[in-house]
Amino acid sequence: MSARELEGDALAAVQHRGTHLQIIASAGSGKTEVVSQRVAELLASGVPARAIVDLARTDSIPV
Repeated sequence: MSARELEGDALAAVQHRGTHLQIIASAGSGKTEVVSQRVAELLASGVPARAIVDLARTDSIPV
């Protein structure tokens, strides 16, 4: 699926088949890669795009 192979918790997040999933990790830990692979996996398994919501939050940008 991606050039980057995932393992451990990251792989478990991509393969999660429950409903909601929250990913919390430090900067540079690969959250974007995990979420990208998860969305691709969901789409490949037949989940319609309209059923997928991906929200991201950062505190590093001043408002």
